[in-house]
Amino acid sequence: GAPASAGIIVGAGFAGGLSTFSTLAVDAVILLNERRPREFWVYLGATAGVGLGSAFAGFLAWSWIVA
Repeated sequence: GAPASAGIIVGAGFAGGLSTFSTLAVDAVILLNERRPREFWVYLGATAGVGLGSAFAGFLAWSWIVA
């Protein structure tokens, strides 16, 4: 029952997620190589928190649109 454009939206989101994950991985490795463990953990925690919060907000928005 989803609109035909849903595939395009999901595909674009997936592609954007891949590039975002690549940036996260590079930044995390740089922080570790610079021996900055505190910044590393704060960065990972903040990124995970904002990411999960955004995913939840997107789920709620999608549920509202489809309903």
